[in-house]
Amino acid sequence: MKHLLHIDASPRRERSRSRRMTKEFVEQWKQQHPNDTVTYRDLGHNPCTV
Repeated sequence: MKHLLHIDASPRRERSRSRRMTKEFVEQWKQQHPNDTVTYRDLGHNPCTV
């Protein structure tokens, strides 16, 4: 079993091309690897503070 970390960092939301691309990739990944775990982080909307 594998673990995929999906990170979005663009603040552009629906206008972001990279968000669309990663979403498509993750959807295909889940279809091909149904037992794997996917963790999602959105740094564009929930930035980490130090």
